[in-house]
Amino acid sequence: MSALLNKLVPSLAEREARRTATEESIRMLWKEEPIDLEELISLEDAARKRVLTSVPESERVPVSAPPEASEDYLVFIDRDLDLDYITDQPLQGQSALVAEICSVENLPCKHLPKSEVIAFKRILGGALTCAIEGSDEQARVQVKKAKDYLSKRVTERSRQWNLLCCLPVVSLMAWLAYKHPGLLDLSVGDSQYSSWLIAAFFGTLGAFVSMVQKSGSRELDSASGFWLHLIETYIRFFSGAISGVVLVALCSSALAPEVFEAVLPSAAGTQVLGFIAGFSDRLIPSIVSKYQPERESE
Repeated sequence: MSALLNKLVPSLAEREARRTATEESIRMLWKEEPIDLEELISLEDAARKRVLTSVPESERVPVSAPPEASEDYLVFIDRDLDLDYITDQPLQGQSALVAEICSVENLPCKHLPKSEVIAFKRILGGALTCAIEGSDEQARVQVKKAKDYLSKRVTERSRQWNLLCCLPVVSLMAWLAYKHPGLLDLSVGDSQYSSWLIAAFFGTLGAFVSMVQKSGSRELDSASGFWLHLIETYIRFFSGAISGVVLVALCSSALAPEVFEAVLPSAAGTQVLGFIAGFSDRLIPSIVSKYQPERESE
């Protein structure tokens, strides 16, 4: 199976071979530390190499303790895609900065594609390297870049999930419109379909247009998970359909303005009102609040 995989995906096999070779060479110098390497970020091991090369090759053994006065350090991404570091240097002066980097590193990101998670950890790995080497200002610049990168990727993932959740409903609406073209008939005459059905259909359509339009401006967070996006999307569709029906019912009541008496009986008027109700989240509450004083005065 492994031979077949190597033939089908040679790039993966080559990458794994390079990773294994790098991991073995690092373990030779950092024998006292558990290292499970996915990707190396930064490495300084001059003192350890001097210890290893100070004995004849036939007698060499892995370095089992930090050399004296060593400033060696290792920054890497492990196989769980967590950023990790090992250092012989005291970091008391950079402890607050390292803690900030670790807190950013712990932000939810495992729901993103692996390539994006690794890219995020690479940027933070650069910040951690700068902190270990004493370049605090550059480290903070890297931390800001990492936050901005993660924020954009999280928003993109959330938008992708929202649009994917919309596909089944939009496909069903397209099928209904194909099978029942009268739902889209914009003529002023009477329709063969119930006004409630037309209002619900166009309310759902308005909700979809609203979600697509707002997806580029809303604050989205995919860290909440796919299922919450799914539930929120379908509740928004259901709310749009109900809002369309409610608005048509309100405009058919005795409290509705007279202009609706001429518009509402037609299919086109029902379509427009249903779409507006589904598109606007605040339309129904504003109409209800407007009618409430009139009911109290009667």
